[in-house]
Amino acid sequence: MRPISSYSMTEPAPEGLHPAAAAAVLDPDRLGALAATGLPGTGPEDEFDRLTSLTARSTGAPISLVTLVGSDRSFFKSVHGLPETDRTVSLARSMCQHVVASGEPLVVGDTRGHPLLGDNGAVIELGARAYLGVPLRSPAGHVLGAVCAVDVEPREWSPDDVATLVATAAAAQGEIALRAERGAHQAADEARVKAERMGRHQASFLANMSHEIRTPLTAILGFAEVLADEVPDDLREFAVSVRSGGERLLGTINAVLDLAQIEAGRMDPSPRPTDVGALLAAAVRDVHPLASAKGVLVAVGVPPGMPALTLDSGLLDRVVSNLVGNAVKFTEGRPTGDGRVEVRVRYDGTRLRVEVSDTGIGISPDDLRHLFEEFWQVSDGHARTHEGNGLGLALVRRVTALMGGEVTAESELGVGSRFTVSVPALAAPANGGTAQLRGALLTRPPTVPAGRVLADTTAVAARALNLSAFGTARSLGLGSDK
Repeated sequence: MRPISSYSMTEPAPEGLHPAAAAAVLDPDRLGALAATGLPGTGPEDEFDRLTSLTARSTGAPISLVTLVGSDRSFFKSVHGLPETDRTVSLARSMCQHVVASGEPLVVGDTRGHPLLGDNGAVIELGARAYLGVPLRSPAGHVLGAVCAVDVEPREWSPDDVATLVATAAAAQGEIALRAERGAHQAADEARVKAERMGRHQASFLANMSHEIRTPLTAILGFAEVLADEVPDDLREFAVSVRSGGERLLGTINAVLDLAQIEAGRMDPSPRPTDVGALLAAAVRDVHPLASAKGVLVAVGVPPGMPALTLDSGLLDRVVSNLVGNAVKFTEGRPTGDGRVEVRVRYDGTRLRVEVSDTGIGISPDDLRHLFEEFWQVSDGHARTHEGNGLGLALVRRVTALMGGEVTAESELGVGSRFTVSVPALAAPANGGTAQLRGALLTRPPTVPAGRVLADTTAVAARALNLSAFGTARSLGLGSDK
């Protein structure tokens, strides 16, 4: 059978196709529905053969067929009363093409001289004298062919005969629909198995990447740090460059692998009692070298008496570290300015809110709309003024969502930015919490007098920094807190 997509309506109709039936028979949607059944070209099956046998007995017709009409031939899915040596016939011998064309039953008591069937090969060559055909439809309603009864003598088809074929066609359509449903389930099962297999492969790949890349890179960073302390001054800058480049590469790899784990559904929150103050202080210590080098003040304020909270400390650390690192990176300190990054928290009994604000370069309204997209950066190409891979804020958004929370951003060019993370969290039981962080960390590396990092979790230190109940937002020009 010629492929169903190979015909166009500008080509001559296939031999034997009646002009009145051409448009319906060659309809691409119909032919696509026919091919989707998977029935053309298949062998005999009891489910259909029982129907044609029942039709023949009920109508008294010697021949009964379940016929599928293709683009250039008809295929008998079930045959009763004819030799089965060839289950396909050319359209020149297909009376069922006219049922496809009309979409209605075709009842012909005497085919000789009939305007549609009189010159049909089945009439002239095979002696078919009476024909009754009922449309056989796909689940979507396309006419695939016909259930028909044929007699070698002229006869009057009774209403009961027509009703019998209508019932037979309905049963055949039910079988076709059942197969389509089974096929859909099978396809869904195969897709699920494939997805699970791909998930296992992806998990294996992520594990291998974690080991094969992170492990040697960590060793390189360690040796570079040792070399920076031990080599002569004229070589130290090379060791520092190796360490700096390695840290950037490790950050990119970590971000990519974290995003891949989230996509694969393999990063699940693991809530545990968490001292939020200690976590924030640790995040600030991690940015100490960069903040010191730039002369940027970093402050953390935690309300007194804040309990330990039950949440995933690892995921929260990813979020806070990315936000604080970004804030320091895009904020200039002395001597060009008095740069400040402030991290503040609030807890209302059900949700933890973390704000990271800075006096950095700010973000335009157009750029703000794309801020949390993967690989998007405020500056790119030759115009880039800051390092980065465009994954940090995308990871913040994805990880925050994984924790059941949300992140928002406000910014003004030349004034600064404020990022607010809100996640659900319950107070940890008294016997399961950790001691609250007390005191303040104040470090001013002697090698960089202009820089200082302040990790502040006490009310006294908060007052010293004038960080009273988020009021600092107004002094940064970011509007009043709501």
